[in-house]
Amino acid sequence: MSGSETQSVYVVDDDPVVLDAIAELLQSVELNTHTYASAQQFFDAYNDDMSGCLLLDIRMPDMNGMELQKRLSGINAKLPIIFISGHADVSLAVRAMREGADPVF
Repeated sequence: MSGSETQSVYVVDDDPVVLDAIAELLQSVELNTHTYASAQQFFDAYNDDMSGCLLLDIRMPDMNGMELQKRLSGINAKLPIIFISGHADVSLAVRAMREGADPVF
């Protein structure tokens, strides 16, 4: 990585309260943060120069987090994804790993 590249956390969540709370937390520890209210909004903004990680809600209307992961994989995006959810279950976690997510313990 060159000195001109900035690492960022890209946060995607359809709940504005959660989105703002996560952004405030990340910014409080001086992390460069970009927020998106939908998976489509992030996908439209995505480019290969993005560096850092994607903090992605699994359950959203229209395009959910798993669908965004699949689309990003389809264009060979290398941005690591951290899934978040207030309503996750084991089968969803297994599906995410089958689609390429790494487990975090």
